[in-house]
Amino acid sequence: MNDFINSNPGLKSRFTRYFHFDHYQPSELLDIFKIFCKKNSYQLNGNAEKKLFSLFNRLYDQKTKTFGNGRTARNLFDFVLQRQCDRIIPILSDDLEILTTITEEDVPESFEI
Repeated sequence: MNDFINSNPGLKSRFTRYFHFDHYQPSELLDIFKIFCKKNSYQLNGNAEKKLFSLFNRLYDQKTKTFGNGRTARNLFDFVLQRQCDRIIPILSDDLEILTTITEEDVPESFEI
């Protein structure tokens, strides 16, 4: 944003107030992920939730200027759903619990931001 403001001398005088938003904490990122689950009728099993929390802690500790904050939770949710689909397709089940449960297998060990 600073590069944009500094790209035109007239912009700096037009933008006189700036807001700083802190990054979400790992527990908040997990809460956001769980909101996506609820809105899309998915559930996390306990081991998946623990693995996600651990992953969000690592992502938070390794964050750079490009850290996506809430968007990271959204992108990880989409990635986890793809992994969940890959896992359950061979099962050929119409069991709703199987189709809507995210397990620790679906959560990656790492995730590119």
